[in-house]
Amino acid sequence: MRVGLFSPTMGAGAHFPVVAGCARVAEELGFSTIWQGEHVVLFDEYAPAYPFTADGVPPLPGHVAYLDPMISLGMAAAVTSTIRLGTATLTVGQHNPVLLAKQAATLDVLSEGRFVLGAGLGWSAEEYAACGVPFAGRGARTDEYVAAMRTLWHDDVASHEGDLVRFAKARCYPKPRNATVPVYFGGGGERMFRRIAATGDGWLGYGQTPEQAARSVAAIAHHAAAHGRDVADLEIVMAPPYVDLALETPASIRAKIERYAQAGVDELALLAPPAREERAAARTIARLADAWLGPASEVDARSLTGR
Repeated sequence: MRVGLFSPTMGAGAHFPVVAGCARVAEELGFSTIWQGEHVVLFDEYAPAYPFTADGVPPLPGHVAYLDPMISLGMAAAVTSTIRLGTATLTVGQHNPVLLAKQAATLDVLSEGRFVLGAGLGWSAEEYAACGVPFAGRGARTDEYVAAMRTLWHDDVASHEGDLVRFAKARCYPKPRNATVPVYFGGGGERMFRRIAATGDGWLGYGQTPEQAARSVAAIAHHAAAHGRDVADLEIVMAPPYVDLALETPASIRAKIERYAQAGVDELALLAPPAREERAAARTIARLADAWLGPASEVDARSLTGR
């Protein structure tokens, strides 16, 4: 079982020493991936309410500083050499796909093939409106944008004729190291699971228990088989519900890792609370490493699940 880390660089930690320091420390300690989320703009109120909490209140107030993930991961790439760099997630439908294809390929090349594009549909109609993009139809928009980007990454002379994106005989260089950038879709529900099964390279799940994750992976496997694909060829990444480390014991951590592995999870992406300065962030990351990396290294998700 691999263990990744959500970069604790929002809010007070949204500055260079924390971005660079967290990336260096995470790589040195053995984390597999640095994940970075995205919000272009935040609001104090949403209509309808935030869909992922019981009270409808988002976990981030509107005034929290949120770094652009492509730029901050580029800075992380500059101070590391092996750790993977991923967006979790970037709201693809809010971006121009041709420009985003260029940015993703550039980050992949400069990181020597370490970039993963985690793509989400987004939940905030207000954020879409601020970006000048319709909220309705965002699923179809995301699908077409990803298809257009893959054409630009792969083809020497690229053309795409769709409902939303059109270009003919375009040359977009540099090409990513493997002629593509892995695209992992974030989110849940049957529509998303069908999307992952049909065109995704992986799934970024958030906040699910091992039992919930097992049901989600089974659904993805079912839809993958319908497309002639094997779920074993997809990477399953899960950010488990946040629990303060003070409430965890070595035995509970080991049991939790084993249950996620049995559910078919390949990587756990741990949430680290934001830190104001580099040393505090490094201490938090070290505590996570001490608690999770040893037990995780002893658990093989595929051997437990038969994947």
